Amino acid sequence: MKQIYLLLVAALLSLGISAQVSNVPQAVNYQAVARTATGSILGNANISVRMTINDGINPGFTAYQET
Repeated sequence: MKQIYLLLVAALLSLGISAQVSNVPQAVNYQAVARTATGSILGNANISVRMTINDGINPGFTAYQET
């Protein structure tokens, strides 16, 4: 009888954990500082940044890219 209660509690806990994962927004928070080769901060300069996330399963496949 105790095993049934333990199994029921474990099942309910696992449902709560999986529900939390689905509420995560699909976004990447990223912050950086642009610097020159000597280390000076480029505070008022226009720069271009490209972020690429590669698929770990299929090498060479880009899963997401943003400029």
